[in-house]
Amino acid sequence: MRHFVQYHGPGIMGPYESDGTSFGIQTDKAVDSLVGGRVWLITSEAGRPRSYFLCETFIVEHTGDNVGGLRKHHASGSDGRVFLPRIRIDHMPWFREFLRRQANFSRGLTGIDDEAAGALERCVSEAGTLLACWCVYTIVSRDALDRAALERAPLTRQEGRAWRTATRLLDEAGRQKAALPILIGDAKDCSRLLYWGILVSISVRGARTTYTVDALRPIPGRHSAQELVLRSSGKSIAPRFIRPYAVCRTPTFLESSLAKPDEAPFLSPEEGPCSDTLMEGAAMRVTVNAYERNAVARAECIAHYGARCLVCGIDFAARYGEIGQGFIHVHHLTPLAAAGDAYVVDPVRDLRPVCPNCHAMLHRENPPLSVDALVRRMR
Repeated sequence: MRHFVQYHGPGIMGPYESDGTSFGIQTDKAVDSLVGGRVWLITSEAGRPRSYFLCETFIVEHTGDNVGGLRKHHASGSDGRVFLPRIRIDHMPWFREFLRRQANFSRGLTGIDDEAAGALERCVSEAGTLLACWCVYTIVSRDALDRAALERAPLTRQEGRAWRTATRLLDEAGRQKAALPILIGDAKDCSRLLYWGILVSISVRGARTTYTVDALRPIPGRHSAQELVLRSSGKSIAPRFIRPYAVCRTPTFLESSLAKPDEAPFLSPEEGPCSDTLMEGAAMRVTVNAYERNAVARAECIAHYGARCLVCGIDFAARYGEIGQGFIHVHHLTPLAAAGDAYVVDPVRDLRPVCPNCHAMLHRENPPLSVDALVRRMR
């Protein structure tokens, strides 16, 4: 198979976008010889140095001339794939020479040799979890979501509607070795998106659907259902949309929280499940002494202090290897039980990383010991 590279310059053509159902390029180069070949689409982001990403690939099925288009000719195909998240390639050892041969992508559509094509194919195979272009939106009670997040267990639910399109998309994602994401809003406040995960099974019987979600994780930041674009109409979900099922374009804001299931942030029972804002303090309904915790605040605390206990100094990755990577509790200096009304947490000022043992010792007294006080007791 012949392989070609086309550069999508965001400065001229705008940010790369795709609906995931049709694939194509425009070019001033001759296109007759493209049929049956594979096109790799590369885009970039401004910076010093500029970052380059694989964003799409497809096999050319049709070519033709444009009438009033940006370029003279076009090539398109239905057998393709959009990469979500985009696959960064500028850090690869072969990329500098690849860029030189492409004259910094100034030559437009260009054929590449088998070695370069193989390098791009390896990038795809080594990219880890890639998301399908489409996702499912639904709503679930906050209790069920929090419980599944706390237990890090698959979430299985039933809906009184046949998810036939979602079933077909799940099959398509499997053939493309991609994951079909599901975004879940609060059943009591449908405008809020709380969690997302990977749909691993859908069973439709009559008018009812049973589905299972794995790798449930909080959606970072604060996002609403109105940011989702419906597959059926190309329009955003309307305010007060309360139906528990829709197929939407996969939003790019999921990229910042994409991780393998075993790389999802660890949350101890003391820490409780995640929320999606920096407002903390509401008592949970899962256990008597579990309180709402925020995954973003936790991540910012660990980014500042490191995943090492500030009392005894243990680093679980150094002690246990890969299995201990990122394992640490996060301790609130201000007890949330005494905080009353919700307060805005400062991840650096209010939180400290501690190991489970030291965390338990901090709470052996009421009010809890300070981190410094426990350090002094260890000497």
